[in-house]
Amino acid sequence: MTKIDAIDKKLLFELFQNCRRSDKEIGHNVRLSKQSVNYRIRRLENQGVIRGHTISLDKSKFGLSRFTVFLQFPKEVSLEEAIKRLKKFEQISTIIECLGKWDLYATIWAKDTGDLHKIIKEILIQIPINRISILSVIYSHMLLYEILKQKEIQKLHYTRPLKFRKIKLDSTDTKILEILKADSRESITKISEITGLSITAVRERIKKLVNAGIISRFFSAIDMAKLGYQEYQFLCKIDSRKYHLIDHFIDFLKTIKEVSYILQTIGEWNLCFSVYCNNPEDLRSFIKKINSHSDNILVDYDTVIIGHVV
Repeated sequence: MTKIDAIDKKLLFELFQNCRRSDKEIGHNVRLSKQSVNYRIRRLENQGVIRGHTISLDKSKFGLSRFTVFLQFPKEVSLEEAIKRLKKFEQISTIIECLGKWDLYATIWAKDTGDLHKIIKEILIQIPINRISILSVIYSHMLLYEILKQKEIQKLHYTRPLKFRKIKLDSTDTKILEILKADSRESITKISEITGLSITAVRERIKKLVNAGIISRFFSAIDMAKLGYQEYQFLCKIDSRKYHLIDHFIDFLKTIKEVSYILQTIGEWNLCFSVYCNNPEDLRSFIKKINSHSDNILVDYDTVIIGHVV
């Protein structure tokens, strides 16, 4: 486990909210000079706590729907080889290793259920799979690692689209997105050099992508395992007779700092949420907490131990 101090935690919290802000602006919020912010970021990168800086793309703006897929492979299947093959699918944006019943879960973006069927069919042709669970994501809420937040109140820096309007992307927009996906803290000057656009033009294009909702967040990817946290994902079935209470339960989950994100889904499970715990006792305490505040709306739930992003 990597030891960090309270200032590092504040810095990580700020970077996970919006890492594209300048070192000076971030320094103002954590009460450090821009030089100290830069030094700490580089140190956290070298320690592996910060795995990189990237963006969250809302592909629904391209007319795509989001699906979460859990995969279980036969014992003879090499997990490494399965991951290698899955990475070749451009429709898959995230692949994460799991421990327990499931081996992997992935995020797939598809035009519709027909398109999803084609993607899943191709996956099944290439990779032997014992079991698959497909969830259609209809709602998501990112809680921005409240577990890192200190006692003092800090303003949340959500990247919010100002206008929900579709825009047509050209090759330059696509290139800018590729650059920001690789490093969302890349300077405007460097992006200008790569694309051949003026600094003003680059700034305006990024602003356009944010305002259109295509870029939903600029954030630093944090390896919480380095800080001593284990991630667990809860897959929940909601009692259909008490489905009207689901919003109340979700609001309760939002108050728990250990919860990092919540997905409302259609499929085998109705609700998924991710939790960070320091140890098994913290996990047991969390389970007792949700059981006592769930209004008995949970018919069943499964817990998945989350490994690392691949």
